[in-house]
Amino acid sequence: MAFENPYKAKILTYQDFVLSDEHARQAKSQWNATIFPKQRPLKIEIGSGYGDFMMDYAKTGEQCNFIGIDFRIKRSFFLARKLEILREQNLSHFDFRFLALNAINIHEYFGQGEISELFYFFPDPWPKKRHHRRRLFQKSFLINLHP
Repeated sequence: MAFENPYKAKILTYQDFVLSDEHARQAKSQWNATIFPKQRPLKIEIGSGYGDFMMDYAKTGEQCNFIGIDFRIKRSFFLARKLEILREQNLSHFDFRFLALNAINIHEYFGQGEISELFYFFPDPWPKKRHHRRRLFQKSFLINLHP
């Protein structure tokens, strides 16, 4: 019997701002035209974790569209619960979405020049040589991110 993560179903209750992999692919090069109602700089945080940076960034008052990305489903669910509270505050300067996926294929979700800022804090170090292939920031990722 295959194990199914129960948080995969729970995170779907936040589908107004948690987007599916397919929905994100369809928005490529059109995030500010199709997903966000206002044209603003698009900022991305890879590895949003429990959302501390995202929640603090919303308080800065900076006008932006913000997308958090994290591939750990349980952690993403807890972040989505926090984001629901942020959504209820109805902040006019800060609009956000969340993607529960692996950022290794970020080039499949965002067009060239579409991202104005990228945040990535405290990456998993994978210090051993045999783990190098698991690191996100490698030459191939950087080329895909900024061709």
